[in-house]
Amino acid sequence: MTRDAINRILVPVDFSPHSRAAVDYAVVLAENFGADIDLLHAWPPPRDANPFTPWPGECADSKRQAMLCEFAQSRAGHELRAVLESLQTCSETSVRGRLEAVSPKNAILTAAQSGDYDLIVMGTRGRGGLAHIFLGSVAEKIVRCSPVPVLTVHAGHADARLTARQSKAATPPRAPSASSAMLA
Repeated sequence: MTRDAINRILVPVDFSPHSRAAVDYAVVLAENFGADIDLLHAWPPPRDANPFTPWPGECADSKRQAMLCEFAQSRAGHELRAVLESLQTCSETSVRGRLEAVSPKNAILTAAQSGDYDLIVMGTRGRGGLAHIFLGSVAEKIVRCSPVPVLTVHAGHADARLTARQSKAATPPRAPSASSAMLA
């Protein structure tokens, strides 16, 4: 990869409006750079409410845990497939998707450290105050730890920029005026 090349973009998704805005933003970037996009949806394996319950596979009730994990994967798979299909109808960009049953932070950082990606584009909820202090932010953790550049997109900001870009692209060029024709 050359210093300025963007060939592959990783876009973590949780199917919220914020992550959809990041997907839309990544599509615009990919079209401009000729890059491919990989969508990644990750979720932690389900756990019982009991904090002392071991991870799935380590407990006596592993069959129930496996069913919960399978349900989560099938639901996420349907949602990811819907996003991929919507992108195929509106863009020429190559987009792939993958699911991982691991914490989102770990999945994103592992993918980033693989060396396969030139950029991460991810949505952010923009939480502030106590919610941010207690819950933290996956996006913030990725920005701090990622070996590749990270672009965070807030849904409201991305919508306004994409709408402006789309309307600009849809507006036909104006015919030169008489004064600009004289300058040419």
